[in-house]
Amino acid sequence: MSEEILVRQGAPTLADIKTGSLFPCPCENREALLADIRQLNRRLSPKGPCLLPLHFLLGQALLLPIPPRRTAAEFTECAGVRAAAMPCQS
Repeated sequence: MSEEILVRQGAPTLADIKTGSLFPCPCENREALLADIRQLNRRLSPKGPCLLPLHFLLGQALLLPIPPRRTAAEFTECAGVRAAAMPCQS
């Protein structure tokens, strides 16, 4: 996954300026994308934010950046969603 996609689509949320923003990401290989997200979350988690994959369909993944002041569990619980994978540290 290109970090440029995350910066363009998720920067306001990751900077805690915006509450949330779902965005699509091209996904040819689900496992490779999940590995990229886990690696990215390891770098982001000390600062607070993380990226959560919600849905995979037809070569696309729907991603949700989690703002720094929320945990993935809090965010998905209040949003009423079930994550496809939970790579964030809660």
